[in-house]
Amino acid sequence: MGAFKTVGFARKGNHDRFSMTHRNYTDTIVSAPSIRKDYAKAFRMDMKNVHSIGIPRTDIFFNQDYISKKRKDIYLRYPMLKDKKVILFAPTFRGNNIHKAYYDFEKINFRELQERLPDNYMCIIKMHPFIQNTYLEELDSSFYLDLTHEREINDLLLITDILITDYSSVIFEASLLNIHTLFYAYDLLEYTETRDFFYPYEEYTFGPVVYNEEELVNAILYSHINEEKLMRFKEKFTICCDGKATQRFIDTLLKEK
Repeated sequence: MGAFKTVGFARKGNHDRFSMTHRNYTDTIVSAPSIRKDYAKAFRMDMKNVHSIGIPRTDIFFNQDYISKKRKDIYLRYPMLKDKKVILFAPTFRGNNIHKAYYDFEKINFRELQERLPDNYMCIIKMHPFIQNTYLEELDSSFYLDLTHEREINDLLLITDILITDYSSVIFEASLLNIHTLFYAYDLLEYTETRDFFYPYEEYTFGPVVYNEEELVNAILYSHINEEKLMRFKEKFTICCDGKATQRFIDTLLKEK
């Protein structure tokens, strides 16, 4: 989804030996026409082989039967979430690779966050599967629910009111559901220098960017989604995701064959 963190041959200082994974593709599909050039660069392929047909897994966000069934299933398994204002805390990892992946838990005080928010909130924690370390605080189960083990974050988005993330591509899926998204980017300068993005970070932030926990709490309580910026974001990055991407993928695949 989208074109967020640079990958493959588009990464800073990259060269052939760092992109073994990305050198052998013949075709790829993307979520919008405007980012075809980014994936052509990342995968070092001709733009005619980059097909802007949408991403099939996003079709669920346009399927009301699936949404209703999945919400019912989640509330059945986790009844404490029902009738709550649900926050989904889902940051990406730091570190160069899967073996060194981590999150700096010193940047968030879970106990203080709970104390600052009203009782009608509940927070789901969904850490990136690469992250090796974990938080040291003992969390109150009446407020926190760690669902890192759940495979499909897209299903959790269906019951999410507020998403807290940073540089995770989950923002693209969240935009399709118009979820109020907060960007907790405490290390933005460092991350930009080491990993970087296809576009300036401000082009991705259709919600407030915060840099410390005080700003995070205020954003949860008082901020609103920027509707105009969200619309521009979706036009640029997700315009081909309309619930029909699977059929277009099948048609394209059979035509290419």
